[in-house]
Amino acid sequence: MVLTLACWPLQAKAQPAAIDSKVFTYRPMDGPFPSLENYCAAENEKLGERQEGDAPYCVPKGFQSAKATGPIRELVVFTGGRGGDYGGAPGADCAIGIHTTSGWFVGGRVACERRERADAGSWPDYTGSVANLSAMPGPSSGTAQVTMRLDFSLNDRIERGVLVQVQEQLLVLCDVPASGPPLCIGPVPLSREEKLQGRRVGQEIQDVVSLKQSWSVSWRREGKRLRLAVSGKPKTPLPRGLVGLHDLTKAPE
Repeated sequence: MVLTLACWPLQAKAQPAAIDSKVFTYRPMDGPFPSLENYCAAENEKLGERQEGDAPYCVPKGFQSAKATGPIRELVVFTGGRGGDYGGAPGADCAIGIHTTSGWFVGGRVACERRERADAGSWPDYTGSVANLSAMPGPSSGTAQVTMRLDFSLNDRIERGVLVQVQEQLLVLCDVPASGPPLCIGPVPLSREEKLQGRRVGQEIQDVVSLKQSWSVSWRREGKRLRLAVSGKPKTPLPRGLVGLHDLTKAPE
């Protein structure tokens, strides 16, 4: 699943967008695969030949791991394939890899790294880093629940001297049954700060900073529901429909 950002340039008095209800819908992870090497070989082959010096979109090595529990033998986050292209800038996803007795499952994707030649010199620039990865026993015997929080940042140039800067924290939750593919929801936005640096006035660019969004929410699982509540004192309105108790449902077959 790939993070979708608001379009820019941004309107100074734009109404907050509504949260996409699909982020609360369980999606089965891909798999099982014999190994992450097997999965990445197939993913990279789909993309065809890359330019010399470019890093592959799928790298079968976890850059973060967590203690296994229940049916989970191994739990990692790795660079798991091509994601969204923001403003024409190709990106790679952070993906969750879960190893069970059936093999490896891959899902919970969040765009987290721009991928292109270093001398391209174009915008936007974005990156993501895993703030937390953990697993705990699930509500039923032989099951587990996985949590990943990811910090995402983006810088884009609207025009010379005018930049938009975004800092966001995202949540992915996965349920791992005793058998069958794990199911994941997300990415659910937990916080967002968005600033516009620079402002055009006539033919001039003024060096000012305008705050477009600044808010955060807390979260708590309540059975098959996810409760999101306002955290602190938001400086701008939150996305419509974000705060409240959300049913976690399965996607249609």
